[in-house]
Formats: sequence, structure tokens, C-alpha cells
Amino acid sequence: MNYKKIKIKIQKVIAVIMAAAISFSLFACSSPKNTESKTEDTSSTVSQSSSSEEMSSSSQEQSETKTEEKEDTAKETDSSSSSESQEETPSSSETEPESKPEAEKPKSTVSDDYFNDAVFIGDSRTEGLITYGELFNAHSLAYKGLNTANALTDDLFNINGTMMSAVEALNYMSFSKVYIMLGINELGWAYSSIFTDKYGQIIDEIKKVNPNAKIYIQSILPVSSEVSNTHDYITNKKINEYNELLIQLANEKGVQYLNVASIFKDKNGCLPEEAAWDGIHLKKPYCEKWVEYLKEHAA
Repeated sequence: MNYKKIKIKIQKVIAVIMAAAISFSLFACSSPKNTESKTEDTSSTVSQSSSSEEMSSSSQEQSETKTEEKEDTAKETDSSSSSESQEETPSSSETEPESKPEAEKPKSTVSDDYFNDAVFIGDSRTEGLITYGELFNAHSLAYKGLNTANALTDDLFNINGTMMSAVEALNYMSFSKVYIMLGINELGWAYSSIFTDKYGQIIDEIKKVNPNAKIYIQSILPVSSEVSNTHDYITNKKINEYNELLIQLANEKGVQYLNVASIFKDKNGCLPEEAAWDGIHLKKPYCEKWVEYLKEHAA
């Protein structure tokens, strides 16, 4: 009897223990699931938050990109507008091309009155300058065939009814400047030193009459290619050699050298065929060009 009661109690205890074990097992199984659920929920929340932040960041980047694109577009528009403006507005060099003086009539720096007290000493070329250049207000001591020798000695000029040489005539003139062009008639001389010696004497005589006078040595003008190639002694090569001597003389005497020849040379260094009647003596337009050169180079 007691055995049965003990057995029944043992069975009850076992039943209680088994029930407790089952309950514990169920609790253990349900707890991880809840934890995982919570973890998943938290992960989902974090993921959503991260996704939200990424979307926000993406939106911000897109906004910044659009802003930058707008700014770049604005800059390109401004640049394009500026370029179009520059293209539409031609430069001053296009709208107002630099004006250059005409070859025949360069811009003058002095008036014709500048030559009122000037003396011109020269040969037939200077005669043409006085006539065609209309320098009638100047004193002319020009004579066909004049050279550095006979300008000192020969009585070729009529001054107040008296014939006298060029240098002597200076004593009867009021002047402050003297222009000399001599040399083409001396190209056939045996010695160029005679030419420069006589030329120097003329300069000295001018200084004796008026020490303050401005003295201009003008270069010998070129001749046409036909004359240079056919004449016995008048050649452009010889003219160039004599002009080099005149540059040296001007430096020695302290007077001014005017390279008038430079405006009468073509690409070959010759006088253009159309510039002279005979390849030597200038026509009126070129005499006028000569006068303008002298005006531009007034000291």
C-alpha cells in the first residue's frame, strides 16, 4: 500500500519535472526567435535609416551637381556671350586701319615758309626741284653741270648784275639753312678724294659766311636701271660709293646727312623708270615728293 503511494508520488514528481523541462525547452526556443526578431527589426531600422541617409546624401549630391551644372552653364553662357560680343565688336585695327602717308605726299612737319631763308646749291636736278617743287621762296644757286669744283671758282650766278661763284654769292644772301646736292657730275672723276675735298671746302665757306647756318648734305639720287647699265660712268654702284663718302664727310664736318635717295629706289635700288624723263631728271610728282621729304626731316 505504501509502495503504491510512493510510486504514485514519484510519478507525480517525474511528471512535474518533465513538465518543467518541457516549459523550459519551449521558453528557450521562443527566446532566440524573439531576440532574432528584435535584431532583425533593429537591423531593418538601421538599414532604413542608412537608406534614408543615402537617399538624403544622394539627393544632396544631385542638388549640388545640378547647382554646379547651372553655375557651369551660366559661366559657359557668360563666356559664350563675351566671345560673341568680342566677335561682334571688331577690333580698332579692323574698323580703323592704320593710315599710312601716300608715297608721293608724306605728312609734312613744316610749312613752305620754312624755306624762306634756305639756300639750295646743286646741279640740274636741283633746278628741277626748285621749279617743279615750287620752292620759289628759297634762294637758288642751282646750275646745269655744277660740281664741287666749279661751285668754288666759276662765275655762274648773276647777283644784282654781277656774275660770281656759288660760294661768293652766299655773301649777298640772308639765310639760316643750306641744302647741297652735288656729285652726279663728278662720278667720272679719276679720284673720289678730289670730290670729297672740294665738297668739304664748300661747307667751310658756308660756315665762314654764317657759322650758325644749318647745313644739309643730300645723298646723290639713283638713276634708272637703263642709265646705270648703259652710261659710261653714271652707275648706281658708283652713286652708292659716293654716298658712303658723303656720310663720312657729314660726320667729319658736323653737318646733317639726308638720305633723300632712299625714297626714290625701287626693289633693285634703281630710280623707277616712270620717275624721270631721261632716267636722271625727276618729273614733277617726284620733285614734290622730294620737297615733302625735306619738310619731314627739318632739323
